[in-house]
Amino acid sequence: EVRVNGRKARFATSGDHELEVTPAEKLAKGRAVSVVVRYAGKPSQLKINGWTAWARTPDGGVAAQEPESAVWWYPSNDHPLDKATYDISVSVPDGT
Repeated sequence: EVRVNGRKARFATSGDHELEVTPAEKLAKGRAVSVVVRYAGKPSQLKINGWTAWARTPDGGVAAQEPESAVWWYPSNDHPLDKATYDISVSVPDGT
């Protein structure tokens, strides 16, 4: 599910890790925008170009984010010219 400013938005994926979002209404130039993306998955089962973004450790796991691994964990814009801030919430089942 994808929402822009609280309203459901259309979306499509392209390439290895592109999410294209189309808001329900035109966005005002210069105004802040809230985009909420809800999804679920198992990062440990995903590989891009033979690489995975995480490794299990005796007490949990470790994640490597750069240069392109952030997309395994949350929607992100990895281009340095596009500045954005993120609030991220992650839910993990007990015992995992």
